[in-house]
Amino acid sequence: MLLTFLHLACVVETPADTGSPGHDSGTDTADTASGSDTAETGDTADTGDTGDTAGTGLANELATARAAWEGCGYASYSFVLQYLCFCPEEMAGPARITVIDGVIDGATYVTSGEPVDASFAARDVPALFALIDEAITRPADQITVTWDESCGYPTQSYLDYELDADDEELGFSVAELVGM
Repeated sequence: MLLTFLHLACVVETPADTGSPGHDSGTDTADTASGSDTAETGDTADTGDTGDTAGTGLANELATARAAWEGCGYASYSFVLQYLCFCPEEMAGPARITVIDGVIDGATYVTSGEPVDASFAARDVPALFALIDEAITRPADQITVTWDESCGYPTQSYLDYELDADDEELGFSVAELVGM
């Protein structure tokens, strides 16, 4: 199964952060070229319990992305994972993660080739999906995700659980994913 979009990004903010329920911050965009298989969106909406919201939309995107990932059939693969944070390199990477038969088999820093420090959170693609799922469920104040066009894995993600708090946000990027 291939996704029918190039990149899909969704930004979700709670009403406390946007001023009022349903507040339009002017960031909503949708651009779909006629006859094209690409689309980009940037949705901002209330994540409260008021029915169908951008949080629900992002949950649907996550389900679609997971299905695309499953459809690609990668049990063994490698990729570069980098956390986007104000933290030392040993925690941020970048690190090459190797997964064999669904289990992380190795994680080494890209710059040195050395095994990652215990402080680096080596995650496989399903664990990255789980991070996004947790942010949707919690809900985080802001969630931004860009999905891979063919296999659905997250290529960029930024999760901010409390906009007014410092250092609780988590960002990551995934690059150079190849099946083995």
